[in-house]
Amino acid sequence: MFHPVVTSEEASRRHRELFGGPPAAVVQPGIETAPFLEQRGQREFWRKREGFGGAEVLITCIARLVPDKDHLGLLEAFSHVANARLLLAGAGPLEPALRERCHELGLAGRVHFLGVRNDVPALLAASDAVVLASRHEGTPLAVMEAMAAGRACLMTAVGAIPDLIEHGVHGLLVDWGDTMGLARSIQRLVNDPSLRQLLGQGARERAMREFGHEVMARAYERLYERLTVGWDCEPALRRESAC
Repeated sequence: MFHPVVTSEEASRRHRELFGGPPAAVVQPGIETAPFLEQRGQREFWRKREGFGGAEVLITCIARLVPDKDHLGLLEAFSHVANARLLLAGAGPLEPALRERCHELGLAGRVHFLGVRNDVPALLAASDAVVLASRHEGTPLAVMEAMAAGRACLMTAVGAIPDLIEHGVHGLLVDWGDTMGLARSIQRLVNDPSLRQLLGQGARERAMREFGHEVMARAYERLYERLTVGWDCEPALRRESAC
């Protein structure tokens, strides 16, 4: 028996549009949340090791340096932001062009290319907010990890991101391509520590409640149980709603 499974409501809508038939089951992917909770003291340690001051506001983007993540748009927006540093974690073919654009925008001293990291939980603990300026997304695990780390998230409202983040509750959402809107939202987070704390708390609570591996496993168990019931029925009635 075959039954399609997708990771978001948005993906389910696209599946129905492309292939027709009954809607695909939606099972949100899960992450291991514990590493993002066990980071006491990492903020100060990581910043000191990497050469950042304890009072500096660090805005972090964790994404491959490829066109779909729109780092160029992020740099344009960040050129209008004051009193913060932008950390770009990831690697990809756009790195030379991004470095050149930083120089053109006068950002060379405020944008830091961190490369591929194996210390993402510590990096998130050291960050004040996480930003993603993607033009396309699925269900990005990087967003779920940032939420589990209790970081305020600023994301473009593309793909399944609006399914993960409610604007003003778990983070802030902007339209892709709205450069000045993105800049204003970054500056808002930079200027308002209490807002960062409030959004980060809301994000972590949702991540702990909904994003763990065990939540995903239970969802698959329920799906298998429903499909098994359907399979045990007469062939003409092998649908989830039939038995």
